[in-house]
Amino acid sequence: MNTINHSLIDEVSVLLTSSVSQIFGTVFDLTVQRGDVEEVGEGDENLIACSVSFVGDVNGTIHIYLKSSFAGKLAGHMLGMEPHEFEGEGMVNDVMGELGNMIVGTVQSRLCDFGFPCVLTIPSVMRTNHPRAATPVSAECRQLSILCESERILLLLQLQRTVQNQRQSSNTL
Repeated sequence: MNTINHSLIDEVSVLLTSSVSQIFGTVFDLTVQRGDVEEVGEGDENLIACSVSFVGDVNGTIHIYLKSSFAGKLAGHMLGMEPHEFEGEGMVNDVMGELGNMIVGTVQSRLCDFGFPCVLTIPSVMRTNHPRAATPVSAECRQLSILCESERILLLLQLQRTVQNQRQSSNTL
């Protein structure tokens, strides 16, 4: 079984939390803090999920879940529009994809700085009523909860080392 050095996934979790804080502070002028891991919604409101993967010496996927109404507010802020001005879901989806790129791109850049070169995949955005993601058997997972104003953002980190770099397990961040 392909397992991750627990300190590596813990360090990537810290990088992810820091990235979310940095992006939300810079782009939206919002403060975030860690919260208890709970469901984002009760199933009565649609969620939007953005997933971005990175591939290289470390492979992983980061899934970002938040309520669609909150995603609309973030998109409105980023685009200088009110959520009711959007035509369909396309603009919100595009902003969520860009937000995912910014968050995961920051993590990917730091991984490269620490000797784990990897590249990003194209973001995938979907609507759902329940946060879930298929987890590869060989992946280590962490769920993180971020509080932003009265909203909760759920982050699911899936991480695995590539086979050729297993023996370099002493390389941690």
